[in-house]
Amino acid sequence: MNNLVIEDSSSDSEYETSSSEENYGELINNNWMPDRPNMPNIPDRPNMHNMPGMPNLYNGEYKTINILVDTSTISKSVNFNTSNYVYHLNLTDFSSSNINSISENNTGGFDKYTDVIGFRLVNAIIPNTAYTIRSDNNMFAYKKCGDDTIYTINLTNKYCTPDDLNSSLPDIDNPCNIKFEWINDIWKYHITSESTSGIQICWDYNDKTKCLGSLMGYYSNIKNEYSNDIYSNVVAELSANYVDVVIDEIPYIACKHNSYGRRIIDRIPLDNEYGDLKYYEPRYRNSIDYSKLFFPITLDKLTIKLYGNCQNLFDNQQGNHNIEFELTLKN
Repeated sequence: MNNLVIEDSSSDSEYETSSSEENYGELINNNWMPDRPNMPNIPDRPNMHNMPGMPNLYNGEYKTINILVDTSTISKSVNFNTSNYVYHLNLTDFSSSNINSISENNTGGFDKYTDVIGFRLVNAIIPNTAYTIRSDNNMFAYKKCGDDTIYTINLTNKYCTPDDLNSSLPDIDNPCNIKFEWINDIWKYHITSESTSGIQICWDYNDKTKCLGSLMGYYSNIKNEYSNDIYSNVVAELSANYVDVVIDEIPYIACKHNSYGRRIIDRIPLDNEYGDLKYYEPRYRNSIDYSKLFFPITLDKLTIKLYGNCQNLFDNQQGNHNIEFELTLKN
């Protein structure tokens, strides 16, 4: 445990500019750099200083500042969640903090950053979840033939190998004696029950059941016929695939556009072992992506949320993480 896996991202998506949000990147791309991005000091490049409110990015009229978010330095409340919290940059009175009760972090080395025009993740150290069954997938739901009642079973949060997933089922509160059988040759699951007329699994009952179905290789939108033998649709995905870093204060133009409309700063792949540390560093870290710049904003806090591949808040059993961000500011 606590091995360190190093990963460089190998993709950098490009997105259309949102028509509802003006940004520096749109002005730069549409007027000056359609074919030659990230190439400063080109003599025939028009001077952006002539645009009202625009810094001259090629003549040093901007600066970058790196800030380090470290959850281990936060004085945590009982309900603090390392996947949903506010990290303060300039605050002395914490009574106004209203997420997860009150949590505090020392802001002495930070500031209230004005004229911020760019924001990106530089690197991150984050622990993978130690559990296979956890708070975001620990429920099984089903119906009996001829009975519209939806019955639920709460699974035990724990680490399981593929052939040991059945041990997460409780010994009691399982009236149909439902079991998870692992078929090693094809990496699929076989769910059995002792119901007199068969069961239908309700994978779409809630987010937890959808996530469990995904883990076991069952499609949440496909209803099985009532049966006591139900096989998974595809091979199982027993690991957490990735975590999305979401920050509400950052303009959408600087984020990775997505179907949920979340302000995703970056996606960190979790290809390491359960409970091990993942070190992630984006490939583009040494150059500024001018298409992602935006009109100046002020940052005195960051509302940080981490989402897993089931689109629930990532559950890594409250493991602390470090994330370094780079701010680009008008000088």
